Amino acid sequence: MVKANEMFAYQKKIRIQLKNGLSEDELNGLGKKISNSLFRTSNGGKPWELQSIVDPKTGLTNPDTIFKDYLFTDGKFNSYSKNNESFLETYLYETNSFNLDKIIPTVQKIIQDSGYKDHLLSVSFVQGNPTVVNDEKLTRSSTEILRNLYGKNAVAPDYGQVPFFNDDFSYFQEKIPGVYFFLGGSNFEKGVIAMNHSPNFQVDEESIRTGVKSFASLIVERLNRN
Repeated sequence: MVKANEMFAYQKKIRIQLKNGLSEDELNGLGKKISNSLFRTSNGGKPWELQSIVDPKTGLTNPDTIFKDYLFTDGKFNSYSKNNESFLETYLYETNSFNLDKIIPTVQKIIQDSGYKDHLLSVSFVQGNPTVVNDEKLTRSSTEILRNLYGKNAVAPDYGQVPFFNDDFSYFQEKIPGVYFFLGGSNFEKGVIAMNHSPNFQVDEESIRTGVKSFASLIVERLNRN
């Protein structure tokens, strides 16, 4: 499975720094209000439910997938105090890069409108993982090659972006354009579910054969064309 541009959502850790003086209930209420105000999903879906990724009605292969045009947080903000200051932190997941610059001003306004303007010290992103971004031209040509070799169903179209995960392949893409594919490792008929970081993680090893054959062929074809 592949698509041009972003394969994953942008992941950012946001930190809100406040003067001490707010109770735990006030901090929790403020965090909940911020999460609810930022929240956005497509088609009323729940993109944090990763089991839906392969659902033909809502998953990545459906143009109306719930895994596009969303912004949500990791749920409850983590709150703590340090040096007579209070902090709220959480991770958020945004699919559209042009929305990232709007998030901090939006959070600042939510805090001010909630009556905590005098408590606010700063709002900032303190961590952000780089995101895999596939080159459009290479994605089209790679997909064309694999479908010509192995049939139109050899590569499934991807219409969404996966939250929570990312890949350091993005560092290679900062140096040279590239294409990152999803390669399924599940086999539902065998009861094999290849869900990363799950306690029952398994892989159908036939997927290794598929991957080696496909990408070795892709490399050979590209070398022959050049």
